[in-house]
Amino acid sequence: MRGLRLLSIILLCLTFGASADAVDLTISAAASLTDAFKEIGAAFQKHVAGVNVVFNFGSAGALATQIEQGAPVDVFAPASDSDMDRLQDKGLIVAGTRRLFAGNSMIVIVPSDSRLRIRSLADLRKDSVRHIAIGDPETMPGGRCAMQALTSLKLIAAVRDRLVYGNDIRQVRAYVMRGEVDAGFVFSTDAHAEGIRVACNVPDSAHEKIEYPAAVVKGARHPDSAKKFVDFLVSREAKRVLAKYGFKTPGSRPR
Repeated sequence: MRGLRLLSIILLCLTFGASADAVDLTISAAASLTDAFKEIGAAFQKHVAGVNVVFNFGSAGALATQIEQGAPVDVFAPASDSDMDRLQDKGLIVAGTRRLFAGNSMIVIVPSDSRLRIRSLADLRKDSVRHIAIGDPETMPGGRCAMQALTSLKLIAAVRDRLVYGNDIRQVRAYVMRGEVDAGFVFSTDAHAEGIRVACNVPDSAHEKIEYPAAVVKGARHPDSAKKFVDFLVSREAKRVLAKYGFKTPGSRPR
């Protein structure tokens, strides 16, 4: 009887020990994916035992630079094909793991109590619009798309001195929510928050396509789990979550 009790204690210790040894899977992802990825990460952990998903959200350019400098990242998921191309061209992405899993569009938001009449991008030229927030075009796709739209529609000369730059799309939204700027360019998936409302849409034709690829990073500490996470992003369950948060789901594309 004493031996059976001792065996039970040993088995319990092994069980708790296995749980404690769960690997941390590090995902560097675009800030606009924050809410959707937190839910997807929780679902993934239920499907794959022994994995603890850890997220690092930020601007695509800054995240890519971190990876180039050797940051311990397992999966990269930017809001731009070009940022993924940048790492792939440098051999920092595992061949054959790249998947396109979502799409987005751009809008202009204003504080919910704003009295400004902004019904199109052309209205941003009005003297009453003093400060316009966009993401840093040097480091984030949202900022790059905003600058492309302002340039292609010949508005940049009129508004350049009014631009306020954010480190990522969530910081741009925060500026608008706090009333620190009159308007801001964000992704359509960032429209659902208190303190803001949509003023107008940004024509898709005025900027590069907004697509979200994901891939396993070369040198990932947990490549097998990383590959499973990337594949999970194009699963029916993940697509349901992405659609819930307003993302388009274009399917997958291996490279």
